Amino acid sequence: MWRPIALTLSLALLVAACSADSDVNPSPTSSEVETTRAESSPASPQVTSTTKSDVPPATVVVVGGNVLTMDDNVPVAEAVAIDGGIIVAVGSETAVQTHIGPETEVIDLEGRTLMPGLVDAHSHFFANGADSGIGAAIQDTEILPRGITTLGELATSEDLLISLMEYEEEGQLAVRLSAYLMFNDGCGDEQGDWWKAHPMTREPGEMLRIGGIKVFSDGGSCNVPAVSYTYANGSTGDLYYDVDEMKAIIEEAQGAGFQVAIHALGDRAIDVVTEALGAASEPGNPLRHRIDHNAVISPDLYGAHQRSGAVAVIFGAYQTCLFTNGDKSFAYRTPDEFISWEWPWRALIDSNPDTVVAWHGDFPIFQESLGGHLVGFVTRRQQGEDGVCEPSPDMTSGTITVEEALRAMTMGAAHALGRDQEVGSIVAGKYADLIVLNQDPLTVPVDDLGATEVLMTMVNGASAFCAEGSEVLCEGTSAPEPSAQPEPEECMPESGNLARDKAVTSSASGPDLPGEHAVDGDPYTHWGAADFAVQWIEIDLGAPTAVACVRLLTDQYPAGVTVHRVNGGDHANPGQELGTIQGHTDDGQWLQIEGDWVIRYLRITTEESPSWVSWREIVVR
Repeated sequence: MWRPIALTLSLALLVAACSADSDVNPSPTSSEVETTRAESSPASPQVTSTTKSDVPPATVVVVGGNVLTMDDNVPVAEAVAIDGGIIVAVGSETAVQTHIGPETEVIDLEGRTLMPGLVDAHSHFFANGADSGIGAAIQDTEILPRGITTLGELATSEDLLISLMEYEEEGQLAVRLSAYLMFNDGCGDEQGDWWKAHPMTREPGEMLRIGGIKVFSDGGSCNVPAVSYTYANGSTGDLYYDVDEMKAIIEEAQGAGFQVAIHALGDRAIDVVTEALGAASEPGNPLRHRIDHNAVISPDLYGAHQRSGAVAVIFGAYQTCLFTNGDKSFAYRTPDEFISWEWPWRALIDSNPDTVVAWHGDFPIFQESLGGHLVGFVTRRQQGEDGVCEPSPDMTSGTITVEEALRAMTMGAAHALGRDQEVGSIVAGKYADLIVLNQDPLTVPVDDLGATEVLMTMVNGASAFCAEGSEVLCEGTSAPEPSAQPEPEECMPESGNLARDKAVTSSASGPDLPGEHAVDGDPYTHWGAADFAVQWIEIDLGAPTAVACVRLLTDQYPAGVTVHRVNGGDHANPGQELGTIQGHTDDGQWLQIEGDWVIRYLRITTEESPSWVSWREIVVR
């Protein structure tokens, strides 16, 4: 159902902006800017000074703490404004407070730390709970208290997928879930072609996504990881496919448009998978094929991930006690002389500088909290039954920094799931999936990292979990929809559409979504750029024409803050600015500007939007 909202005409709201590729000035601090730059945009939006009266009020504003944005341009901020579940401003407290209105819920962090919700690229939360139902208990007790707001469910059977679809249709999914469909099981038994009936999806904001397919290349879930050394019982593990067979699987999935997430624990398996991926994947790995686990990496594989183009998905919490407690009974325990091959994250990152590294918890294999995973990443210590197990130098050689760990747990994992334009950093235009921590993991002593706790988890700008004693953070953060305003009265309703069936050009057009659809008089067809802002569409009216108003019918999901600049003139790419339309918009709204112009060319440039840029109809009177 359409919910019209009258939008004011103004310039963009910002007090300052920093271009992502600027080499003139250093990155601004949080006290200097308020940014509403969408991370997907290739250029910074227009900015001007602003006053409080110019700024639409937000539904939620978070102040009084430390904001770790995971945005390289402004890594630390002071405050965040949220409207309709979308982040609309990030920056200094002074700047962001301009978004506070009479109905705005203000959350005072009182010195606590706000950061993006954790993204777990590989888990089995819902499969693990299938026998007891996949409902709210899993989310409320296992997922949200850990600060996880987006996750991958690996591997998803057909029955589990049906259950998840039903659950999502009922509106019960509280986290963003990417389901990876089983190509084979942990023992290597292929499951048929059922996955081909469920095409991969990439709708911005969707709660349930078909992420791709899951392929086991070696043992570990069943049977034994395939390694190049010999286990105590003389085995070298179980390898399910050779290079040619793995290459054929990747090419089949890729041809059907599927991302492939490949389980590879042992170095023999990783060797096969990296070679197959390098031969099969398209240049740049546009589908983001992944190697998950990467548990044993021999030195001769350093650099192999980058050569293959794969995304590397790795563990955080480390099983130190297994190697230090003297227990030799585990048959497939890595021999002491090869311990430095176990999870060598430092070498993995250093030898593959362009490889995206993502975190996964692999629940229920590892059930540690955020603090526990950070301790594993940074120190390799593990809390055992009889105290802390201290790592050897070979183990600690694989540690990484807190900054690298947090990056892998947010933007890295979001990239692995194809959701880095939606979540993973606190940037205007992304979903307000956020967590509040009791301390800043970047500043506390390393010995205190394990005490890092999640106090509140927010999804779509609404509190979804509150730790006991932290209820004050969650009160009133149900993030109601912004109040609808009356639709603007249509200008000159009797006159025809001067743009009807005129020549159209655009920055981009998706398959079967040509620009002509925006001027064909049919609101059920649309032009779509099939990409995020900045995008534009331009209409040639054929001759200089007197124009009194421009009406735009939105094609937008999800709802959120948008900024559209309208230009006109007597030549293509016109420079005369007719106006800027901005505010909270939803699908099916008519937006309108009025004036008195003589123009031949009309260009609408979308500078900010939470969805791919698209218009149902453009009407010129």
